[in-house]
Amino acid sequence: MGFRLYTLLSSQGSIIPGFALCLALGMAAVFSSPFWGVPSLILALFLGYVIGAPAREFPLYSGIEFSRQNILKLGVVLLGVRLDLHQVLALGWTPVLLVSLSVPLTILLAWVIGRWLRLPTECWLIGGAAVAICGASAAMAVAAVLSARQGTSRILPYIAASVTGIGSIAMISYPFLVDVLGINAQSAGVLIGISIHDVAQVAGAGYAISDTVGDVAIYTKMLRVAALVPVIAIIAIWQKSNSDHGNGLPGFLYAFAAIVTLNALGLIGDQVKWLAEELSTVFLVTAMVGLGAKIQFVNLLGESWRPLFLLLVLSVLLFLVPLLVIIIGGGF
Repeated sequence: MGFRLYTLLSSQGSIIPGFALCLALGMAAVFSSPFWGVPSLILALFLGYVIGAPAREFPLYSGIEFSRQNILKLGVVLLGVRLDLHQVLALGWTPVLLVSLSVPLTILLAWVIGRWLRLPTECWLIGGAAVAICGASAAMAVAAVLSARQGTSRILPYIAASVTGIGSIAMISYPFLVDVLGINAQSAGVLIGISIHDVAQVAGAGYAISDTVGDVAIYTKMLRVAALVPVIAIIAIWQKSNSDHGNGLPGFLYAFAAIVTLNALGLIGDQVKWLAEELSTVFLVTAMVGLGAKIQFVNLLGESWRPLFLLLVLSVLLFLVPLLVIIIGGGF
């Protein structure tokens, strides 16, 4: 028995050593991120980069690849429990209409700017979804659909790190701007919820102003997160129509839709939902370690300024356009 276990652990085809390393570093990122003040996904990405050279060699490579691809998809599937349709509809139809317009328009603008900058499809599509929906989590979900495209694993860490940095700046600066402009609580909440990328960053900015602003911001943000369902479905269909191989949509997409549906129908209990959210976090940070291990710093620098410029333009417009509507129209 001991010999068989040793053989499994040391086999070149075994995923266990590399996966165990990614899981351990991912959990280290989760527990230490509050101390460092860095989001766990980005800390996991950095830890993966640190162990990158040995991780790309035997006997860790198989497990690293398993984490980067399969565990990523498991984490995306479990993101579905975060979509609470009863909460996101609580504010009426104004935030729904704003999100329904802003998400597709942001991705469309990403396509226009991306074509102008001559960025590859996977770059502007992942970047557009990250800004339009929910930052690094959306980027990882879209990348899971586009995993067959050659440049996806290279560009994803760059976009995830960049969009998180932009969101952190927004989390600090937007409450100050809202206070200076004297925007009312509901309008401020909608503005923050529709323009900041990560859910945690939205909460940080909203509750820094007041509990009311924070509640409205979170509800509005969850509307954007809900848009992840149709967006990745459309991308998957498009990817299939432009591919010469494969027999249908990715299996994890059906699982994601099933989780969202069960949650919307109230068939997932609170304890199960909590467990699924925690597992989703664990899986995503594990996958991010695997992604970080694939980074080669020279290649990352080779991305130049263009993807970052795309993310900055999209982020600024996503804040300025609703702000102008508030100023001109007197609020939401």
